[in-house]
Amino acid sequence: MKKHLANKLFYDKYLYKLEIHNALSPIFRNKNFPYAREVLDKIQLNLEESGSLHFYLGRLLRNVNSLDFKEAQFLLSEFQAEENYTLRVECPSLNVYSNNKLWLEKIATSISNVIALWEPIDLNLQPNVIITQDQKPYKYKITVKSRVDEAFATWADKNNDKVWVGPVLKECIRNNQYTEGMYFYLRDERVLHLLSIMIGNSIKRIDKIVCSDNIDK
Repeated sequence: MKKHLANKLFYDKYLYKLEIHNALSPIFRNKNFPYAREVLDKIQLNLEESGSLHFYLGRLLRNVNSLDFKEAQFLLSEFQAEENYTLRVECPSLNVYSNNKLWLEKIATSISNVIALWEPIDLNLQPNVIITQDQKPYKYKITVKSRVDEAFATWADKNNDKVWVGPVLKECIRNNQYTEGMYFYLRDERVLHLLSIMIGNSIKRIDKIVCSDNIDK
């Protein structure tokens, strides 16, 4: 299992993330555990009746190996017993977010196909804060909504000492294209105040970038 350092909270709440691969990961979407139990029971019945391990994802028939089946049963038991966590399914990946490191380590030692565990670079991570290990010229990361006024792209071209906007985002803005979830960087709080006036309705999220050397200062 690989280990990575996380420089921000997951979902503004969780310190740790565990990534697992399992063919049955879709059954855990939205933490619909009665549905997950139903699927696992059907797989067990199929095994007893025909010796075949398979399940339906919608109308699509999917085969599953015995290891994934057994580990999915284990995961369901763990998920039903724990309370404070979030799941995200990106089949075949199943990401588990939690502040309970011991619980995640228990899962990791019980599952064969664990990809990685993310641990915080600092246990005092706060929402909307990104910690870096070196000084950065930009102090804020701005994530935007679906549309940004094209005048902002022109302004950014003339003020590249204050803001960094990647070429893809800039092109999308100029063409009035979808920009949801894309981001750019700002120099300081004064520029943030100016941009809040200029495109405030297009700002989805503001993250402050802090060097780890300055955390306790």
